[in-house]
Amino acid sequence: MSDQNAALFDKLDGFYVTKSEHDWLERRFSNMTEKEKILFQGAMELEKPQEIGHVMRIASQLDCYDLFYGAGDEAALGKFVMESIECSSDAARPFLNAEHLGAAYHQSQNGAFCNGHYVRNIKLADPFVEEDPTLQPVAGDYAIRVKLASRSNMEGIWVGFPDSGEYIDSNHPDELLLGLDSLQAESLSECIALEVDCCLPQLTGILDQYDSASELVRHAIDFGYVWAEQGQGAPHWLDKWQAVLELIAENDPMLNSYLRGTQAYYDGRRVLIECSDDFRDFMRRSKETSKNIKQYIYQVTHIKCGIGPYEKTAAAASNAPVADVEETLRQMKDLGVDVVVEDK
Repeated sequence: MSDQNAALFDKLDGFYVTKSEHDWLERRFSNMTEKEKILFQGAMELEKPQEIGHVMRIASQLDCYDLFYGAGDEAALGKFVMESIECSSDAARPFLNAEHLGAAYHQSQNGAFCNGHYVRNIKLADPFVEEDPTLQPVAGDYAIRVKLASRSNMEGIWVGFPDSGEYIDSNHPDELLLGLDSLQAESLSECIALEVDCCLPQLTGILDQYDSASELVRHAIDFGYVWAEQGQGAPHWLDKWQAVLELIAENDPMLNSYLRGTQAYYDGRRVLIECSDDFRDFMRRSKETSKNIKQYIYQVTHIKCGIGPYEKTAAAASNAPVADVEETLRQMKDLGVDVVVEDK
């Protein structure tokens, strides 16, 4: 077990863990990005789980939490709020007490200071969860991940994109900043790339196309944003979802009453469904319904996947057109990536 994983397992002292649960957690910890590790530790402090199943659900739903980079105490949190959330004017800032503002903000949030940063809960846990936590994916929901190493950390760490933080610099996302911190590197020029994990199997040999980690990560950041904006991970997905809805209408009137006219998007791992609050509540009461939806999806698409609620990004909310995978590949070529497509 790596030293990095051992530090996370230290958080689980006192928990009863079966071998299958331990194996899943070890794989999950090994695949966590540096940001995910901090989110996990902060979430553990906030949720205070009492059994290992709850721990595993936290580890698989880290998108329920957000991180404020560098906001490690009340004064730093207050400064972050002034600069990134409330956006106080330069003229007003000298009259504001950052520490008092940070204390007030912290009191109003479900958050915790963790490893020099601030972690807060931003949404309820996903009700669409597999009953067996060991069936959850061991990698976070990223379009692309890059494993980087440096002279100070030859074991390497993962960074993933897109970075979903609400208050981040798009050119210097938290994933990148936290990765550099862990590598004790001032810039990507001090790093090497060890591995690349991309959600599109059509993109092969990515690591071989780059002479520097800097260029690779910059293109990975761009690809992550392209992927987040286009909102689906399979060609002709919307047509397939309509076929799923037709199958549901024929077989399940109750479920059809909730899903009729909805849209859903496939991100390469899960089908994300637009749903009302009533439908979320219905799913919480009926795990059997979740299983049925997955079965209907499989009957039409032959894709075995998880499901979850879809929350519109800024691009989706502005009615931006939804692109298919071919369009994503074209945009990657425009970004300068030498895309190699292999027939499967």
